Amino acid sequence: MPSPARPFLRFVKWIFAAFLLVAVILLIWGSTLLIAADPVPTHVDAAVVLRGSILAEKARLGGAVGFLQSGIADRVLVIVPKESYWGQSIPPVARAYVERSYGSDIAAHIDFCEMGSEVNSTAQEAQAALSCVQEHRWRSIAVVTSDYLTGRSTRIFRSEASACLGSSANMS
Repeated sequence: MPSPARPFLRFVKWIFAAFLLVAVILLIWGSTLLIAADPVPTHVDAAVVLRGSILAEKARLGGAVGFLQSGIADRVLVIVPKESYWGQSIPPVARAYVERSYGSDIAAHIDFCEMGSEVNSTAQEAQAALSCVQEHRWRSIAVVTSDYLTGRSTRIFRSEASACLGSSANMS
């Protein structure tokens, strides 16, 4: 007479094998889900720097300035909160940092997009940033973010751009 635990153990083995297969697939090809494979554009109206940690924002700003210096982007749009935790306006502080770090010539090509404290997701950030893009009448942008977020951020921005701007938007 077969043991009643035997079918259960076989089921557990199949579940474990399926889990292991999914884990191996994610380890091998998982980066394609996170990192966008889009080539660097030859030219865009603006490079949009997404928010992140202090170190991440400095690195992203540096990448966007690289686009500006190489002629890939005409402008840089940096997304910042309206004010700090202590009520201080962020754009003047950010502009002073950019001038100190990159010089006044580069700072003259950088715009700031202020958003409220209620923005706490990439989709909300995309909506706010795209309203700034519309104000400047830019037709093409490159989203600058961390490598591991490029795929997700680009998909979200494209989705929000098609909803907000229609098919006339060009995203990279």
